[in-house]
Amino acid sequence: AKERVVAMQAHVTRASVREVARQSKRHISSPAMRVEGGRSSVAGLTATVFGCTGFLGRYVVNKLGRVGTTVVVPHRIHDEDNVRHLKLMGDLGMINAIPFHARDLDSIAAAVEKSDVVINLLGKQMRTRKFDYIGSNVEAVTNIAKVCKEVGVPKFVHVSAVAASEDSPSEWLRCKAMGETQVRNYYPDATILRANVIYGEEDNFLNLMAKWTKIFGAIPIMGNGDNMLQPVYVDDVAECVRAAAFEGVHAGKTYELNGPEKMSLYKHAQWVQEQIWRKESGRIRCVPDMSAYLPVAGGSPPIGGGGGG
Repeated sequence: AKERVVAMQAHVTRASVREVARQSKRHISSPAMRVEGGRSSVAGLTATVFGCTGFLGRYVVNKLGRVGTTVVVPHRIHDEDNVRHLKLMGDLGMINAIPFHARDLDSIAAAVEKSDVVINLLGKQMRTRKFDYIGSNVEAVTNIAKVCKEVGVPKFVHVSAVAASEDSPSEWLRCKAMGETQVRNYYPDATILRANVIYGEEDNFLNLMAKWTKIFGAIPIMGNGDNMLQPVYVDDVAECVRAAAFEGVHAGKTYELNGPEKMSLYKHAQWVQEQIWRKESGRIRCVPDMSAYLPVAGGSPPIGGGGGG
């Protein structure tokens, strides 16, 4: 990517998947295993991509698959249909789906035991029924990094967020910073990519503004909209992830991934309405942030049912 995109009783001995993987010999890829030829290449690298079904995840899997990487795509238990479209992003047998749960360490180990690099894209910007901010941005990340270290995965790439700080007034950004700290505890040489707001064809940023304008005639913005954003294109971020996975020069570094143009949230909303020909009829409504007063579901529950984050 360009420089502008900165920044596993009785009488039978039983062992977990993690213990077996840790004791077995790891066959790490080597240049001798590589065969060039586009999507039918063999890169000699096995990568596990957590968060592969998300917006950024599909682009990362495509970047890896098109150069012949064997990609393991973990998915929520009983939710294998959500990764079916990813199989088209690599040659036959190169994209392998496996069920996992972010709180089931053995299922995580099964997903990473043969990998040369693990890429973590998990981390929600909202609370869900099974995972709060801590659950999805700290606990899940910690479990993945811990298991990867136990089974001997040599390289770890973690995607975080710009402005992540334990002193941030935003709970989400505080949790992102805590997740980074946990990654560094297990992998001091991990590559951390702090992405700004990511936009693209399927995003929930610009597309959501356009949808609100067309349906409701207005875009609601919390606060006065003067917070500055530097959106970065999803394909550029995916290319940075690919580079971090393949190139050793990025080990131990933290990058901030920003787009070329800085603009306020309010200006972004205006720009969207101009592009969809609603400049005159569309409205932008600034509303106070009431999220602190909304009811919050009780914490992160134990394993039950399925769901990976």
